[in-house]
Amino acid sequence: MIQAFIRIQDLGGQVTPSDLAGGIWEALITTAAGLMVGIPALIAYIAFAKTVERFAIETDAAVSEIGHRMSRSGLEVI
Repeated sequence: MIQAFIRIQDLGGQVTPSDLAGGIWEALITTAAGLMVGIPALIAYIAFAKTVERFAIETDAAVSEIGHRMSRSGLEVI
């Protein structure tokens, strides 16, 4: 888009769609490249976040179980 606006400035506002096509084409390519990187990164982040959440739940359950066992055996749980 920067190239398109530079072209508008260079031509003094008297432009045709073909004058802007190069800048618009460049903007579309960079947008597509960004989406090709961003979408897989988002999917990986979601998968990682779910794994971390599952691990936190399992850890919490294990700690609770240890606390219950300690209190049943007469040990003080802080």
